[in-house]
Amino acid sequence: MTDLGGTLHVLTFSSTPNRYVFGIQDRLLAGTYSQALAQGGQVGTQLAPLVSDGVRVFAALPDGIWDFTAVPSKVVDAERTLDKNPMQVMYQNYLYFKNKNSFMQYDGAKVKNVGYDLEDGLPSEKMGPITAAVSTWRWIYAAVQGPTYSHILAYDGAWQYYARWPSAGVWVKDMFLSNAPDGIDRLFCIPGNDNYPGYFLNPMVNPLQAGTYSYVPSGYFNPPIFAGAMPEILGGFYRMIMTSDNIDGNNNVRIRYGLDGQVPSTILGLVGTTHSEIILLPLQQYENYTSGDDGYDDVYGINWRSQTFTPSVSHTITNIKLLLYRIGSPGTITVSIRAVDGSGKPTGSDLASGTTDGNTLPTSTVGEWREITLGAGVLLTAATKYALVVRATAGDVNNLLCWRTDTTSPAYAGGNSLSNGDSGVTWTTLANDNMFEEWGTALSNSIGVQGYRIQPKIELFRNSADGGTTPILREVLLQYLKDPNKRYLYEAEIDLKETAKKWVYPEEAVIGSLNYVSNLKTLAPFWYGQLGTTYVKVLDYPSNEKTDEAKYFEQERTGFVRIRLAEIL
Repeated sequence: MTDLGGTLHVLTFSSTPNRYVFGIQDRLLAGTYSQALAQGGQVGTQLAPLVSDGVRVFAALPDGIWDFTAVPSKVVDAERTLDKNPMQVMYQNYLYFKNKNSFMQYDGAKVKNVGYDLEDGLPSEKMGPITAAVSTWRWIYAAVQGPTYSHILAYDGAWQYYARWPSAGVWVKDMFLSNAPDGIDRLFCIPGNDNYPGYFLNPMVNPLQAGTYSYVPSGYFNPPIFAGAMPEILGGFYRMIMTSDNIDGNNNVRIRYGLDGQVPSTILGLVGTTHSEIILLPLQQYENYTSGDDGYDDVYGINWRSQTFTPSVSHTITNIKLLLYRIGSPGTITVSIRAVDGSGKPTGSDLASGTTDGNTLPTSTVGEWREITLGAGVLLTAATKYALVVRATAGDVNNLLCWRTDTTSPAYAGGNSLSNGDSGVTWTTLANDNMFEEWGTALSNSIGVQGYRIQPKIELFRNSADGGTTPILREVLLQYLKDPNKRYLYEAEIDLKETAKKWVYPEEAVIGSLNYVSNLKTLAPFWYGQLGTTYVKVLDYPSNEKTDEAKYFEQERTGFVRIRLAEIL
């Protein structure tokens, strides 16, 4: 049912016999209901709600889209597909409806396919029939029933992933937006085969996403994999806010994670308070020296090596990458961060450290960029010098670590290499720079994670030795925020004449090529300045071809065509 200018438009379905009934009733005049049309047909799970653009009313039936403003008439024919579970929504004064796995746009005259069966970067797990949708001034949110989970996609001219329904096998029957006295918008999802609806917070601030999971009395649970596998969400801000009971002594909540969808194994941290927060940020590269290596520094036993560096911005360092190879079997390699004294030499104990198996390094002198994780890391202050210290204490003269270095023309301005022969006590400054990269995050209370599909696991741990009670995890609030927003829309003009001249094609062929690529998923990557793109998608032609009127009537195509592109870095 919907209202158009004070007149109610009603669509009903009767199974005896199978038919749709279009009815109109003036809501101010009781008893004036009239049947506008009865149409035979089938329906699946539910009828699609009527929608209106303020001028017309549309009905989505399995056989097509009907204009139900007055006398119902079919304006879009879908007899070939006969989707028994149609769905439609108004967005920016256009009608959008699903046709099997496709999403179609109807502008009142013609129909255009806007995906998402073209995939637009979605893996097969995210594919499936659209079961519900809701529109806002900025986005269309569509629920997709995948093979295992239902997923929420967002569309504003290009598709991007938004969220995943946490329970397997549930499909979304309806969606609606609401606000509340707390000022937080919520995107509610009503499942078709489950008794418990759910919601995502702040959809209008997309893509800030949140899912709430409550009451886990014992054991563990896995929230959805963080990230949606759309190309533009490789970097993100993930936040877990937890409320627990029975946190006492050694009773705690242990967080593990796995990268790129792998089984959670790495311990991220322990939560020992009733209210706690863990933030995961994508790693960013800060200081580095990565080219010009022409030799190596040997590291073994009491012979340690160091490279000092000076961060230009404050950040938490969590990962180190070094260009390494081995001779023999040097054993465990320890890498740490230390402060420096007034002479710029390492001093004090380790501020953060991590290890790697040196026996798995290559023997080729080219080396390998080996990554070492420093646990929770340590906060580094801008313009302050620090030392990166490397040792292989189990090694000897025949089993040593080789750290690639630049001895000829070292150019790193923020530090230098140092050597040591007494297990880190006395240091000698060298005239060379070792190959290194230091990675971290911008927040002091965050964990840097390099991986685009992060699978968390939340375990409730009780230390039986102290006779404690297993913690109860009351609630976990998961949030995701793209940081920064790396997706842009922009417009460009194509000079038909110059383009045709360059490629020795007629100008009509240039227009034909544009029409062709507009139907592709993406264009090839390209570079502008120093920044390379990953995907570029042609969205539409926002304006008609601009050309001189006289030349137009002379059938010469010498104008400019404007195109709108979505750029995904």
